[in-house]
Amino acid sequence: MEKEEFVEDMQQVHEKKKLSYKEMEKALKEYKESLELATQTIKNQITENKENYDKYLRALADYQNLQRNTAITISKSKDTGKIAVFKDLLPILDDFEKAKEAGEVTDGIELIYNKLLSILSSNGIEEINPQKGDKFDDNLHEAIMAVPSEDEEKGTIYFTQFKGYKMGDNIIRYAKVGVNV
Repeated sequence: MEKEEFVEDMQQVHEKKKLSYKEMEKALKEYKESLELATQTIKNQITENKENYDKYLRALADYQNLQRNTAITISKSKDTGKIAVFKDLLPILDDFEKAKEAGEVTDGIELIYNKLLSILSSNGIEEINPQKGDKFDDNLHEAIMAVPSEDEEKGTIYFTQFKGYKMGDNIIRYAKVGVNV
């Protein structure tokens, strides 16, 4: 109710009932008290609504973080499972490569070997195959032998015993190498 409407109402009541000044003052006081109570109730409700909205935003952020973290955990779990399986297959790859070096590979064996390499590649597995003279990198290589050499640069690869493999940033097996010292 607007102030002007209230004043008009009070004037009409005064004319009809011939209210005294004190009665009008009392009615005005009651109106002010009810107005203050309504104002305070609205302020309280606004405060409560803001608090609830803040809680909602926090809960929404928590939920979104949970979704993102769950997706990351699932992805990492899948990668961990793949790595475990591929780690078990590496000795088979080594055997294929030894057979190739010995010249004991038929066309059928070569086909199987190539399919296995294709499967590894399609799953994000990459070879770490350092060549003679490459710089030794302990993030990718494992030194299995120190080779004394005056002709070769120190800290370089002298030979590769076994290729290494990685999936993204995860090393499945370090390349096993001899290093010039």
